[in-house]
Amino acid sequence: MTSSPSEPSTPRRRLSPLRIATAMAGIAAILPLSGCFDAQAGITISGDDRVSGTIHVTPTEEVRSQFEQWQVPEDLSDRVSQGEIDSSTGKMEVSFNELHFIELTDTLRQLSDDRIDIDLDRTGGGKISMNGHMDLTHMPGAKVDFVVAFPEQVTDSNGRQTEPNKVEWQLASGENHNVWASSPAGSTKRNQFLLFAGVTTVAGVLASVLGVLWARRIRDMQDF
Repeated sequence: MTSSPSEPSTPRRRLSPLRIATAMAGIAAILPLSGCFDAQAGITISGDDRVSGTIHVTPTEEVRSQFEQWQVPEDLSDRVSQGEIDSSTGKMEVSFNELHFIELTDTLRQLSDDRIDIDLDRTGGGKISMNGHMDLTHMPGAKVDFVVAFPEQVTDSNGRQTEPNKVEWQLASGENHNVWASSPAGSTKRNQFLLFAGVTTVAGVLASVLGVLWARRIRDMQDF
C-alpha cells in the first residue's frame, strides 16, 4: 500500500528589515501628531488663598475633540467661563476667578487629562507654596508657557523670575517637568479688616481722651 504524497507546505512570508523599519517609521510619524499642543497659562494668587487667571490651549486636529467635549463643572459655572473655540485653529480659552486652591488643581487636571498637576498650599510661617509637575513625555512638539504671580516677592523658585512677585516656566516636550515656587502669603482681607478695626478703635480712644482733656481745660479756665 502506497502512501499518498503529502501536500507541500506553504512557506511563510517574512518581512524584510526594510519593510519593518518603514512600518515603524510610519507609526512614529503618527504618534507625535496625537499629542502636540500649545498652552499658555497665567494665574494670580491672592493673599486670601484664591486664584484667578486665563488658560489658552491650541490642540492639534487629532485631539481637538477631547477639548471640545470639556465643559465647565456646574458648581464652578459662576467663576469659570469657557470662550468660543476657534473653528480654524481649535484654540480655546478658559478664564477663572477667585477659585480655591483645590478647585484650580482639579480644573487643570481635567483640561490636561491628568498631565498637569499643580498643588497650592498655605504652609507654616505664613507662606504660599506651589508644587507640581507637567508630564510632556508622550507629547512630542508640545509647548507650555506657565506664569504665576504671587501675592508677595518670590523667595524660592526653579523658574525664571521676571518680576519680584512673578515667575515663568517655558516647558518643552519630551520631559516630565517639575515646577515649584513660594512667597509670603501677604495680607488677607480678614487681616486688613482687623487692622482697620484696630486703627478705628485706637482713633476712637484717642479722640475720647482728647475730648476729656479739652473739656477739663475749658472748665479750669472758667474757674480761673
